[in-house]
Amino acid sequence: MLDLSEQFDYFIAGSDQVWNPYYDFVGTTELLEFARPEQRISYAASFGVNEISDEKKEVYAKNLSQFKALSVREKRGAEIIKELTDREAKVVLDPTMLLTIEQWSKVEKKSKFIPKKKYGLVYSLGEKNTDFENAINLYGKEMKIFDIRTLQKNGREIPVGPAEFLYLIHHAEIILTDSFHLLYSLFSITRGLSLSNVVVLI
Repeated sequence: MLDLSEQFDYFIAGSDQVWNPYYDFVGTTELLEFARPEQRISYAASFGVNEISDEKKEVYAKNLSQFKALSVREKRGAEIIKELTDREAKVVLDPTMLLTIEQWSKVEKKSKFIPKKKYGLVYSLGEKNTDFENAINLYGKEMKIFDIRTLQKNGREIPVGPAEFLYLIHHAEIILTDSFHLLYSLFSITRGLSLSNVVVLI
């Protein structure tokens, strides 16, 4: 079995709610447990919650205490790390805000998997509420709905990496999401409205 810690010098954890303890796809991999302590770094990592549940505090405390360097996106995230490990974590800008839309456009890449006709992009981290489902049904009458996480949960492998994901965001007719990480798209999309915990950008 390939030992990743022998293949790279460092591993960086950082993303929207990458350390959210209530998501079923978040575990010790996101806490970089597979890497040696001197290889573990976080940049703008987000918990997405105000508290870590009691049953997971030990796991989080153990792994976070072994990071070489820690930075988070929110002040509350720094406070959680302080409470669990007594370590100071820097609060830094979310990486999606570090580039201009022109710079993001140079990174994006079109994939053959991307719909040929106009489409609406759905990217949800949590369970979709009624407003979210209603919005999908409404816009689904007008265009193809491209729901990344549903495709993944159904076991379908999709050739969409970061560059292709940027293209999907930039060229979608509408974006339905509950993820702050898509906020960068506000730079290129002119108007938006809010549906409960869902942001609809058109």
